[in-house]
Amino acid sequence: CQLSQALNGVSDKAKEAKEFLVQLKNMIQQIQENGVEFEACLVAQCDSLIEALTRQKAKLLTKVTKEKEYKLKVVRDQITHCTMKLRQTTGMMEYCLEVLKENDPSGFLQISDALIKRVTSSQDQWVKGALEPKVGPDFDLTLNTDSLMQTILQLDFCQGKGESTVVRQLTTTSM
Repeated sequence: CQLSQALNGVSDKAKEAKEFLVQLKNMIQQIQENGVEFEACLVAQCDSLIEALTRQKAKLLTKVTKEKEYKLKVVRDQITHCTMKLRQTTGMMEYCLEVLKENDPSGFLQISDALIKRVTSSQDQWVKGALEPKVGPDFDLTLNTDSLMQTILQLDFCQGKGESTVVRQLTTTSM
């Protein structure tokens, strides 16, 4: 009787073990399916982050291009203006030198006051700062990627304590 009871107990445990083995074998299939699904989710999330970064990079490059174009326009305008002013000044200087070479003192006296006023006016037009660039060659733009890089390096999975399954999310801090 005792042996029969013991055998029944062992038999029940054997049945439980067979059922457990079936569960484990089914779990292998589930793990493989869930693994593929999880990998796809991970790839999709990382691709989404990369796409967002690529879009932001394009926006930043547009800003740099606009700043560069602005600086080039300012410098080209300044070159044009300075070149025109220099031509006027050079032409006036050449004319004055020819007048100074003139042998007729009375003719010189007739136009000297007007030339002096014109030369003085021309000199006044070269105001302080006229021969300084309006923009510098450097860009006053700084991209701080430190916190983003730190966040990327800390990117990991969340797992609830005491839970038997991994939470299917990537830890992302707002960027």
